[in-house]
Amino acid sequence: MLMIPLDIRTLSALTVVFAFFFGIGLITFSSTQHKLLGMDRAGQGLIAIGCGFLLLSLRHYIPVVLSVIVANNLILGGFLIADDGIRLFHSLVRRQAPKLALMFAYLLAFIYFTYISPSVSTRIFIVSLMLALASLLCLQSVLHGVQGKATVSQMSTASGFVAFSAFMLFRAVWEICQTPLQDFMHAGMVDGLAFLALIFVVLVISCGLVWMASDTIQAELRNSERIIAATPDMVVLVDQQGTYKMVNETVLRVMGVSREGILGKSSVEMLGRAFYENVTRPCLEKALKGEVCTISQWVESPVLGSRFMALSYHPVPEADGSISLVAINTRDMTDLQKVQEDRHRIFTMSLDMLCIMDMEGAFKEINPAWESTLGWDEETLLQSKWLDFVHPDDVQASIDVGVALMSGVPVVDFVNRYRTREGGYRAISWTSQPDPSSQLVYAVARDVTERMELQEKLKRQATHDPLTGAGNRRLFMQRAGEEIERSIRYGAPLSLLMLDVDHFKAINDTYGHAFGDEVLKSLVIETHNHLRASDVFCRIGGEEFAAILINADAKKAEALAERIRQALASLKVANKRTAITFTVSVGGTERAARSDSVESMLKRADNALYSAKREGRNKVRMV
Repeated sequence: MLMIPLDIRTLSALTVVFAFFFGIGLITFSSTQHKLLGMDRAGQGLIAIGCGFLLLSLRHYIPVVLSVIVANNLILGGFLIADDGIRLFHSLVRRQAPKLALMFAYLLAFIYFTYISPSVSTRIFIVSLMLALASLLCLQSVLHGVQGKATVSQMSTASGFVAFSAFMLFRAVWEICQTPLQDFMHAGMVDGLAFLALIFVVLVISCGLVWMASDTIQAELRNSERIIAATPDMVVLVDQQGTYKMVNETVLRVMGVSREGILGKSSVEMLGRAFYENVTRPCLEKALKGEVCTISQWVESPVLGSRFMALSYHPVPEADGSISLVAINTRDMTDLQKVQEDRHRIFTMSLDMLCIMDMEGAFKEINPAWESTLGWDEETLLQSKWLDFVHPDDVQASIDVGVALMSGVPVVDFVNRYRTREGGYRAISWTSQPDPSSQLVYAVARDVTERMELQEKLKRQATHDPLTGAGNRRLFMQRAGEEIERSIRYGAPLSLLMLDVDHFKAINDTYGHAFGDEVLKSLVIETHNHLRASDVFCRIGGEEFAAILINADAKKAEALAERIRQALASLKVANKRTAITFTVSVGGTERAARSDSVESMLKRADNALYSAKREGRNKVRMV
């Protein structure tokens, strides 16, 4: 039978395998769970531990500075990075300064006991104490994130760190009591067990985080299920054929069926062929194309009778962007039909803007909220039509809504901009119900300006760099892909530039990160001065930027890049204490073939950029 000797070198290699495997696993898992922060950071910590043990396993084959100094600092640093990941996972404040001080002291101690007063046993003692301390820091981070009663996953993870810390403290005491060791590669059983303990703590970090992440995901799912179950709206999930896959309690109550009596059945079976053909199928087709479809329709409920429902069909994208499921939200709007009976009380009390219009859009009756929201008094509005106050850019859409209302189709959540008495505009959301018998339209209007501004702000935050105001990598990849397709379709030239600030780390280290931020802001402002409005310019990395130049071949792109380079080289960035200039290196490429993609052009431009770097920086290179 083949036996593998568990000497120090073998144990080191085994630890490398475990650390790399679970570190890469955490990073991969993190890439599929974007809401869970810190797991990739913890994975990086495990990889750093693995790198440390890789260097340690090469003792006597590589210089001591690598196999002792760097190796042990990587191991401790890996623990501290893993702690950083745990704190990110629990949304805790990261403790960078104490960790840096600990690493610095650790480095000095290892240099002293390696070169000045060599002592293997002392180094083992220091390593054991430091790893015990690092494990206790991880333990604190795990338990500090507990709100109320700790979960089983948190307690199990914490127990692993406690066991590892106890063993490392035991190892430190053991080392004091033993004969001084001359060569760590010939260490005894306790030191060999330390490697197994390190493998154990790698498992604790990786499995514990995945376990806690699973608890978090399950808790979110349970909360989502409770919210959906508690909502008064009818919420269903259907597939491409309109087959019910999920329903909430409101559906069961309104439809008067059991869950088993509706799941797996089609909309045709539950609501009839006519409803499916006139309502469900057209909206499903729109939703499966990525559009949100809203419609209002009378629906027969076995329990509640005839009800006027507002239905919204929302696409449910898969991870790859495909759409195979549609969520349908149905809201009972029957009470809106009774507005006429109670309009005096509702008109007087409502904070929403309520009105009655004829089919031509002339106001017949309004409530006081109109004046408090828009400033127009009742007399002015009653002499006007609905379209008289609409923003010019929204007139056509508003006319289309008016046509729909005239044909008897209700409108839900239509938004246009309405002019105020002061001359500004407010975003107004309309829910309008036509009454063909009286030739009137009953409408509820709500000021949603703040909501629209917030949506626009969130949209911008998702696509723009908060520091410089330039687009971010996500926006660049989207716009670049669109422009490449357009360039291929029309046969127009297209070029891509990549800019990188030369020696940016030195600027940060010398003048501080705040000053470095000012350099990046100045770069964006000055570069925009040389670009056209149609060009795309985004920040895609720390000090790395990229631009898509529309209708520009390589010659034009190179000339523009040179102008930008010269302009930035002569640009001064200053604060109260100092002023500096900086340079950039630029790499560029032109779309060369129909098969060209954003990634292939970025790769060529990146190669050109690094060519400029290698040739001395402050240069433009095209490929």
